[in-house]
Amino acid sequence: LTFIDFGVVIIMVVFKYLYALFFLCLVNVFCSNQKDNEITTEAKTFDYEKLRPGYEQEIVDNPNNLEALYNLGVALYRQNDFDNSIKSFDQLLSNKALNDLYYEYGHFNLGNCYFQQKEYKKAIENYDKVLEKNPKNQKALKNKEIAKKMLEEQEKHNKQDQDSEDKNESDKEEKDDKNKQQDKNKNGKDS
Repeated sequence: LTFIDFGVVIIMVVFKYLYALFFLCLVNVFCSNQKDNEITTEAKTFDYEKLRPGYEQEIVDNPNNLEALYNLGVALYRQNDFDNSIKSFDQLLSNKALNDLYYEYGHFNLGNCYFQQKEYKKAIENYDKVLEKNPKNQKALKNKEIAKKMLEEQEKHNKQDQDSEDKNESDKEEKDDKNKQQDKNKNGKDS
């Protein structure tokens, strides 16, 4: 081997190690990003009733455990226990250790809880908070639009119910007045 050949071999070995190091860095970045994204899906694959006591105990042991607060809220949501899910997400969102990721996911899921309870104004408020942090959150945009439509329908239905109640009340008053007039006329004829 000549000196030049030896140099080429060394350069090839160095590049091989740099490539391996680069690949490991990519894997590390991918895995850390995937861990962040798993927050939204972790509780989907488990038996929520079995997980709930564990999350509750983790919160008792460490009230700043954002992951346990979030996962408890999701588990409660998946069990259709929306009142307690709201409490869990409220506790998460009022936590001093709250970071942007849990802020976004917490408000998104809180909005979903309110949506399930047909409290569409509160749902929209929470989706708006998500969109303030992340205007590109397509799920929040979509859910907000659906909540707006549902709110319009709800208000329309409530107005129709109110109009119907007002008409019934007016009809009842009119009937009562008519009955009073008939009674008066009857009493006047009897005298």
